[in-house]
Amino acid sequence: MPRPLSSRGDACVAPEDRWNATIGWLRVRENSNAETQVEPVSHTYRVHGLTLQCQFPLPELARREVACPGPVDISVRTGLLPMTDTATPTSVPYLHLVDKVAVFTFEDTGRYSVSDGNDVVVEAKPNADPALLRLHIFASIMGMICHQRGLLVLHASAVAFGNTAVAFTGPPGAGKSTIAAHCLAAGGRLVADDVLVLSFDEQGGVLAHPGMPNVKLWRDALTSLGRDADGLRPDWFRAEKFHLPADDVQTSIPLTRLYVLDTDATAGDGEYAPLRGQVAASVLIANTYRVEYLDAANRRNAHFRDCIRLASEIDVVWLRREAGAARLPATAAAVIRELRQTSERARA
Repeated sequence: MPRPLSSRGDACVAPEDRWNATIGWLRVRENSNAETQVEPVSHTYRVHGLTLQCQFPLPELARREVACPGPVDISVRTGLLPMTDTATPTSVPYLHLVDKVAVFTFEDTGRYSVSDGNDVVVEAKPNADPALLRLHIFASIMGMICHQRGLLVLHASAVAFGNTAVAFTGPPGAGKSTIAAHCLAAGGRLVADDVLVLSFDEQGGVLAHPGMPNVKLWRDALTSLGRDADGLRPDWFRAEKFHLPADDVQTSIPLTRLYVLDTDATAGDGEYAPLRGQVAASVLIANTYRVEYLDAANRRNAHFRDCIRLASEIDVVWLRREAGAARLPATAAAVIRELRQTSERARA
C-alpha cells in the first residue's frame, strides 16, 4: 500500500491567497527561465477517499478543498520528464512504462508520470488548455493512481439515502448519470458520478468514496428533470452535455447494491434480476474504470479477486428498462423506494 506523503507547511494558507500565489507562479514560469522560477503554493483537496495536493488550483474540486490537512496521499506537481529510449509500450497507445512508472502522452496537453500511486508529475505543453490538462488528471491519471494503490474503481454513478448508497453501472448511454440525477431530485445525495472508487473496510463491508461534486447530463436529461442548461458549465468535449452541481456526501458511505443497467423494449419501467457468483463478478470486471490499465499497474489478478469479493458483499442486480427518457422518472422512483426501505430497515 502506498505510504502517505508529507504535507507541505503552506497548506493552511487561505484559499484566495493560494490562488493568487499560484497564478503568480504560472506567470513567472511563462516569462522567465528556470533559474528565476518561484515555488508555487499548494492546493489540497479530498476526493475518492484520498487527500490530493496540487501545485495549481483545481476549480472543479473547489467544494472538496481542505484548508489544513495532515499527511497527503497524492502529490501533483509540474516538472520536466526525462526522454528515454527504454520505455516499454503497453496495449494503450498513449501509455508507456519506464521501470514501474506509468507515463501518459496526450497530444492536446503534454506528458504525465504516475508512480507508486502517490506521485504525479505534469509536463504541460506551452499552449495546453488548463481545463483539458485538469480533465486528464481527473480521468486517466486518477484511474491509474487508484489501480496502483489497489483500489477498486468502477465506471459507475452512486447516490445515497440515509446511511447507505447504491450505484448504477452499464455501457455508455445506459442512463447511469440520468437515473442518479432523478434520485438526487427526490432527496438523495450524490456520492460519485461516472468514476466510483470503492474499498473494503475492516469488517469486510464495501465503502463508496465521494467523487466529483457534480453530475454530467445531456440536455434532454436536464429537460426530463425540469431543468435547463442556463448557467451550467458545458462538458469539455460534448457541447450538449452539462455539469450539474449536486448535494453530495462528504464522507465515505457503505455501498449495499449495484444496478447493472440495460435496455429492453418489453421491460417497461424496469425489470429486475439478481446476478450472483461468476456472472456478477464478470459484470464488475467489464465495468471497471480504465480496465485497460490493469496490466500496466500489475493489478489484473488482484483486481479480479477483488471483483469476486465485491460480488459476494453487495447485491448486484440486473435492471432492464425501456429505452428513452420518458420512463426514467418511474424507474428512478422504484429505485428510490427500495433505497428508503433499505435505509429504514438499517435504522430499525
